[in-house]
Order: sequence, then structure tokens, then C-alpha cells
Amino acid sequence: ERGTVVETFPIYTDHSGAVLSKEVNSGDYVRAGQVLFKVQDLSRLWVLFDVYESDLAGIQLNDKLKFTTSAMPSKVFEAKVKFIDPSVNAKTRVAKIRAEIDNSSGKLKPGMFVKGELILGGESTVEIFLPETAILWTGERSVVYVKTDAEVPTYEFREVVIGNSTTNGYFIKEGITIGDEVVVNGAFVIDAAAQLNNNKSMMNRDISVKHAAGHSHHGSVNAEEQEFKVYGNCSMCKKNIEASLKGVNGLFYADWDQESKMLSVQFDPEKVSTEEMKERIAAAGYDTETHKASDEAYESLPKCCQFEREE
Repeated sequence: ERGTVVETFPIYTDHSGAVLSKEVNSGDYVRAGQVLFKVQDLSRLWVLFDVYESDLAGIQLNDKLKFTTSAMPSKVFEAKVKFIDPSVNAKTRVAKIRAEIDNSSGKLKPGMFVKGELILGGESTVEIFLPETAILWTGERSVVYVKTDAEVPTYEFREVVIGNSTTNGYFIKEGITIGDEVVVNGAFVIDAAAQLNNNKSMMNRDISVKHAAGHSHHGSVNAEEQEFKVYGNCSMCKKNIEASLKGVNGLFYADWDQESKMLSVQFDPEKVSTEEMKERIAAAGYDTETHKASDEAYESLPKCCQFEREE
């Protein structure tokens, strides 16, 4: 029996969603099982973020995220962390974390660029965070200066226990409490004055008697200050360069300036030399004028830190 040729007929998908792509054109021959259209349910989306290796320790499943998009900068979206990448990219030193979000409104589109802020530990966790400029370190000790008088510029030397680090600072486990007024900029100047007055400081750790104001007590401080160039690009370079020198016996202070590329150090020349410091910096992937990092160390730096090397 001859039938009627059906030229058009509906095709149904096994789930609802938006057509993301068409894989065939009019007039094409198709095979059984061939993909004709790609359909995806966009009512729930994954949001992927890059996280620096140093930040991973503070992230847990179900931590809250707030993020914005370039398309809607005034709109703040919220989501929760549902997956943390178990591995770190060897070249970029970042890992992926994944959050999930309800997109029933359809405002978010696949492929959008987003910028997020992570609320560590959830809403009930309160942690003390200090920028890296507030913390001085020597050997295994980390110290800060806390203002003790609202009227007179008086500061107290405090040793602190550092917890997890981020790209621009540290969480503090012990040593200060919420409400303490910590010196963020200029702590090194205060410490240098304490050393000259033989007060408790990074170098004079065991002194417990505070000298009266107006009396100068000069102690013998065997410290030398030098500057030398270290090549780098960004704030993460600053953190890496300074971190490469942490724990060096006899080094009291190290500060790298991103604009001038100069590293300022204060150290005991009887215990450590600038040559030793430069070797450690080179091992971390950064060049100085006299010590070059190996190609392997340089290439292991995150892309943002791979400075233009001089011939």
C-alpha cells in the first residue's frame, strides 16, 4: 500500500532545555543514533573558579561563595562549594573549585566570566586575618606590633602563630584577639626603634623590662641592611620571593617592592650572606642580577609570575 511521504515531523528530546548547537543541516542524511542537536538544561549551572595553591587549605565543601559577572556587575550571586580539585596544575599552581547555583531565571549563561569571593568556614566561623605587611618574621618566629594606648603612640611586641595563608596575608591562630589594633604599615620602623632602645623586639626577644620614655638605651645590634634587584611581576611574586627566605637563620627582615624590583633585607652578616639569599630566591624560580633561576624552576612559576627574562 502506498503511503503519503511525510516531509516534516517533530523530534522530541528526552529532557527539556535550551538548544546549544545544531549538528545537521537541511538535506543531510542521518544515521540511527546520530546527534542532531545538543540540548542542555540550564536551570542549574556549575561555576568554576581558579584557586591558588596557598589558599586551598582554608576551603571546605559547602563554603559559601559570592560572585559577580562582567555582564551584570551590580548583581551579586550566591552559591556553595560542591567540589575541590584533588590536584594542582603544575605550571599555574592553581586548582579548580566548583560551585552549583540555581539558574531558573536564566540570567547566567554558559561561558560567562565571573569573579568570586569565598566566605571561608561558613557564616559561623570568625577568624583574624592580617595583611602580610603587618607581620615581621625571623627564623621560625612571626611577630606583630599592637597599639596599646589610644592617645599616645605606644606599641606592644606580640609573637603570633600563623595559620593558613592567602595571596595577600595570613590567618592568625594565636597571639592577638578581635579588637586589637595592629600596625599594618611601618611595623619594621617600630621594631628598629625598639632594637636601638634595647626594648623587646625581633632581635631582643627576652627583654621584659620596658624602659621609661625619654631615656635612650642603645644595645649592640649586629645588623646590616642591603638592597638588590629581584625580577618579578606581581603581588604573588612578592609573596613567593619573601617566602623563599623565611626560616633563614640570621635574616630579620625582607621586603620586595613590585615597582622598583628591589628587595630590602636586614640580616646578621655573621650568620647569613646575600649570596645565600640569592641562591634561595633562584631556587624559587626568580632571577637576581647575579643568580639566575633554572629553566625548570622558572617554568614552574604561575603564568602571572613569569617575568620577562634578560638575555
